[in-house]
Amino acid sequence: MGVQRRHREGDNLSRPLVPPCNTDEGAVFTRTLVDGFKNIASTAETAFGGIMAAMQSGDWKAAGEIMMAALELAWEQGLDAMSKAWEVFRKSTIGSYVEALITGIKAIIDAASALPPLDSGVRIGGGGAAGGAGGAGAADAHGTAA
Repeated sequence: MGVQRRHREGDNLSRPLVPPCNTDEGAVFTRTLVDGFKNIASTAETAFGGIMAAMQSGDWKAAGEIMMAALELAWEQGLDAMSKAWEVFRKSTIGSYVEALITGIKAIIDAASALPPLDSGVRIGGGGAAGGAGGAGAADAHGTAA
């Protein structure tokens, strides 16, 4: 007696195999993999037809050769699909990191350019109850009070 799944209201039995992607890069990545695996399925279907025909004619050697050739081709197709998908993923990921790095560097440059020049005599920080920068109680570069 097998396990029987009951249909519940709201079940979507026609869900797509591939969930929707939230980014263009994710969609390209997913589509690349799906297309690659469709090629493998097509190879398997064609090979199965050839294997069956060879077996029906009694040519077991040809059936074995077709099977081995199909396995080799499917292996290459799988590697190709995964390599292409990896390239899409790598490019989008590295592109995002580079963009974030450039944004961070620009922010540092903008912040640094807003600072007064080092030889301007303006002090940054200090403050407090003893007086602000350059005020009474401020220390010089050697830490002695003015």
